[in-house]
Parts: sequence; C-alpha cells; structure tokens
Amino acid sequence: MTPTPSDAAALPGAVLLDMDGTLTDSEKWWFRGEAELLAEYGVEWTEELAKEVVGCPIDWWASTMVERFGLPARPEDVARDLVARVHGIVSREPAQWRPGARELLELLARLAVPSAVVTSSPQAIARAALREAPAGSLAVFVTGDEDLAGKPSPEPYERAAGRLGVDPADCVVFEDSLFGVRSALAARTHAVVVPFMADIPPLPGLLRIDSLDGLDARALSRFAAQPLPAGDPLA
Repeated sequence: MTPTPSDAAALPGAVLLDMDGTLTDSEKWWFRGEAELLAEYGVEWTEELAKEVVGCPIDWWASTMVERFGLPARPEDVARDLVARVHGIVSREPAQWRPGARELLELLARLAVPSAVVTSSPQAIARAALREAPAGSLAVFVTGDEDLAGKPSPEPYERAAGRLGVDPADCVVFEDSLFGVRSALAARTHAVVVPFMADIPPLPGLLRIDSLDGLDARALSRFAAQPLPAGDPLA
C-alpha cells in the first residue's frame, strides 16, 4: 500500500523492534538452550518458568539461575555456555518469522522509515537469526552484549534512536515482553506490545495489538500519534 501525503507526514521517525518473540519465533531456541544447559545440573526447565524471564538480559538470567537453583558454576560461565548453545541452534536452523514481521520490515523499507532491532540477544545470534531480513531494513542493531544497561532500562531504545538520529519520542517500538515494554516506555517511545509467550498487564501509554500481520502506513501513523503519558509512565 502506498501512503497518501497525509499518511507520510505522520509516519514515525523510526521503528524499533525487539527480536525474540516479536520479529522471530526464536524464544523456542532460547528455551531449548536453557533446558539443555539446566538439565546438565539436574534442573527441569519448564515453559512456565521460562515465561517468567522472557526478554531478560542473559547475564541477569544466568545470575538468577545460579542463585535460584544453587548451580555450582559462575554466572559468567553459565551465560557463555547458554550463548554458545543458542548460537549453534540459530546457525543451523532458518529463521521462523512471526506473523507479519517480514512484511512489516518490507513496508518500512518501501516507506523509507528507518528501523532497528533492539534485543537482549548477543550480536552474533541476532545477526544469524535475522540474516534473511529484507534489504533496506534494520540499519541498526542494539544487542545484549553491548556496554549498556539491559532491558527494562531505557538505554537500549535510547541508543537505537540515537544511532538512527531520531528522538525517542518520534519512535514506534514493537515488543512482546514485560522487560521490553518497560524499557520502551521508560525511553519515552510509542510502545506497542504484541503478546506472545508472556502475559502483559495494561500500562499507561502502552498500545496493544494481536499481531504484526496486516499493518500498513495508516497503522504506523496512528501509533506514532498516540500521546505519550505525562510524567514517569512506570511510576
């Protein structure tokens, strides 16, 4: 769909997207890696437990697992082990796009709206998982192995907006996790949640859609026009 001039004038300055569970169905890769790793310590990892940590930084996950289950290992070694396992899975298996995700990236490229991926996954995993992303999309990657506070801190989304040269207030963000939406809201972006594995409660300023499928220029303009809540949206 080609936007009208009025649509184009109201388009967001940039669109920032989470990866795992938002662009790609890659949470299952993380679940497999986590389950395999913890099984070696005699811990059964269930989907219910995994839902509690969807979207969290890897270092936080590793520290939490060591403390919660008394693992006889250093958190940094657990994190390194998990990343190696998941990178192996991602490198062997093709990306499985979430419904409408690839089409959204193609739309953004056609509209010349800059886009970035903002993920807790390391750079190597993100690049491998998104190796088939449409040309002209995802000009910037902000990943979990960078020197910054991870989600739910606002830093990841602030950094992505800064690299694109766009004010966070002019950005639309698509997320699927509570860690992610809190990060997006704290960065003062127009946050849109597309729930997947985790239940996301209503939050001030948070928009909600069922799927990325069928989004067009008018939808993007509508998201960008949503007023940001006054004060701290998470207070």
